[in-house]
Amino acid sequence: AEVFARYLHEKLEHEYPLSETTKGMFETILHESRWDVKYLGLQVILEGLAMGLFTRMYQAAQEPLLRELLHFVRQDEARHFAFGVLSLRDTYREMLSEAERHEREDFAFEICRIMRGRTYPKEAWEALGLPVDACRQAMGEAARKSQAQLSSFTRVTSALKTVGMLSDRMRPHYAQIGLLKYEDTPLEELQSDGVTA
Repeated sequence: AEVFARYLHEKLEHEYPLSETTKGMFETILHESRWDVKYLGLQVILEGLAMGLFTRMYQAAQEPLLRELLHFVRQDEARHFAFGVLSLRDTYREMLSEAERHEREDFAFEICRIMRGRTYPKEAWEALGLPVDACRQAMGEAARKSQAQLSSFTRVTSALKTVGMLSDRMRPHYAQIGLLKYEDTPLEELQSDGVTA
């Protein structure tokens, strides 16, 4: 957050706030008192999504400083993600009652559902003088035709399976929003430094 804030302020001299949906989700996770639920929301799901997003940004970026920042941020995100997955994998096998497991499965799915239907940059469109409704419709149609947004979930779905949050009860829900196909994606990030999933 700090490096991107500095890049935005010093190089672009402008930034847009988080959408209310995204901001609300972060606040909910950060105010969660149970460490494992916080890890599940932040380090497994949101860090996993961030890695996908930053990878796409890195591939598209042409400005050298931004590419360099994205390279290092992706490495940092991978460490956070791997730490979250490895921390929860064994913990969830041993400590959860059925009710606790269901609560966490539902929590994880709700975050994925919200992020799958990610909100659009309304403020940016307004600042550019673009018609918000027409932009939203065009983006929605493009998302349905493109696999780019879904590809951000490749690590997330597989990580949820690794930590035991992709049960038979939840599989139909993930299938319905198109995310189940990523359940067997290898988690290379967990295989660095001799640590394997």
